This record gives sequence, C-alpha cells and structure tokens, in this order.
Amino acid sequence: MAKVLGNQGSVTTTSTTSNWGSGVVVGNVSKWSVDHDAGIQNVTTFGSSGNTEWADGNKTVKGKATMIGDGTTLLAFAGTTNPTVALFLAGGASPSRGFSGTAVLSGFSVNVDGETSAPVSVDFSFNYTGAVTIT
Repeated sequence: MAKVLGNQGSVTTTSTTSNWGSGVVVGNVSKWSVDHDAGIQNVTTFGSSGNTEWADGNKTVKGKATMIGDGTTLLAFAGTTNPTVALFLAGGASPSRGFSGTAVLSGFSVNVDGETSAPVSVDFSFNYTGAVTIT
C-alpha cells in the first residue's frame, strides 16, 4: 500500500452561479480537513437487557480549507452559491481518494500575522448538504 503525502492533494469548486466556472481547481490551498459525524443516536431502553443500543441518525459532514490569499482567493468560496466542493488526497499525479458534494459556506476569516513578509491566509468553513461521495 502506497503512503499518501499531503503535498499532492487538491481542492476543486464548481458552481454555475459564481464567478468561477465549472471544474476550476483552487490553487493556493495549504491545508484542508473534513469532519464526518455519523449522527448515531442512543436508543437504549429498560428492555435493552443492560446493553447499549444505537440507531442511525442524520449524518453531518463539514470541512475547512486554508488558502494563501491573492486577488481571487475570496471568489473561490465566497463568490459561489452552493458549490460542489471536492477535496482529494493524491497517491500519485492525479487525485484518487477524497470527498465530494454540494456545500454551503458557513464562514471565512482573513488572517494577517502582522509581519510584512508573512502571507495573508484565508480560512473557509463549509457544510456539505445532502449526500457526500467518498471515493
């Protein structure tokens, strides 16, 4: 099994109602993360014979991406309406494993570290809405 390094991943946003066209690969991404909550619910009752019982609940999948700021970084997410966001790990030259689905931007922050030579970074938070494809 090949090891996966973080330096070969990619982030793609697509939206037909934005300043970015379909299939635009967002460069300048320095890191991303995805959190998946299965939403299971404890349904233990007195009749559970001392065992905990669980039932499927509503899944929640959300993510974050950090980009180095430039003249168009804010357009990547802030300029889109419910874009498809695809986050990929790469085991080689092309994306191979990742997460994809329609997302809603839940917020962003612009970070300036105060040093004149430090890059400006932008942290985006988004929630997937509906089904998420995991490949």
